[in-house]
Amino acid sequence: MTVTNQPAASSRSTRGIAALLLTNAILLVALLTTLAAPSVQAQLSGRSSFLMVAGEGERSSTNFVWILESRNGELVLVDWTTGGQGMKAISHRNVQQDIEKILRTR
Repeated sequence: MTVTNQPAASSRSTRGIAALLLTNAILLVALLTTLAAPSVQAQLSGRSSFLMVAGEGERSSTNFVWILESRNGELVLVDWTTGGQGMKAISHRNVQQDIEKILRTR
């Protein structure tokens, strides 16, 4: 005589579906939160417009920030000070002058 346990199998199936529904609900909330998040702009004042990009250097484990002031084409590379209490400029370039130089040589 074979005895089957139908309620246990049904209970496992219900728990599996409930877990999937809960996972999907969490993912949906995360997606909606991401889509509803405001965009971020880095600006010093209404007259200046800055673009900032963070990244790592090729030969260094430190993090850098490239800051482009779009009105006059100034590009600055900054790094954190060793004590972590501020930032210091490492390199500077005037991108606007570079573009004008390229256009003159054409």
